[in-house]
Amino acid sequence: MWDDALDRAIDEVAHDMTAGGQHGDLRTRVVVRLDAAEDTGRKISRVITNVALAAAAIVLVALVAYRQTRPAFQPDLRREAGADVRLRPDTTTRDPVAQAFRPASAPRASRRVEIPPSPIDALAPPPISATPMTFDDLDAPSIDLKPLDTIPPMALAPIDEGDRR
Repeated sequence: MWDDALDRAIDEVAHDMTAGGQHGDLRTRVVVRLDAAEDTGRKISRVITNVALAAAAIVLVALVAYRQTRPAFQPDLRREAGADVRLRPDTTTRDPVAQAFRPASAPRASRRVEIPPSPIDALAPPPISATPMTFDDLDAPSIDLKPLDTIPPMALAPIDEGDRR
């Protein structure tokens, strides 16, 4: 009996949900929601524009402040006649690239890094000692090759229209 009452209650609720017609204010609610969405998009684009303008203003103010605190560069363009000044290369500064490619003054053997022995060295095979191989010159006769025969020229008949496909 309790199941029947529950089923009837569910049926009534489902009937009420599906029986209702369109509400007259549906169109109004949709239009209001669309307007609200457009306003939100406009607000976001306004915020982005304002942030970009503020960043540009900050950069501009920073540049003006920097130019006012930094003394202006004024080159001395006055030159006396016959006063040519030639500068020698700066030998006090060292070029790191040139130093990297400059050969070291110490021999390579003294620059080797000594690695202390470890227990793993006991597992290594003994070093191989081999004498260098030497070869004597071969006393073989020269290999004379006979030149190839030249191919005689051949006469060919021209292709007729009937032979073409």
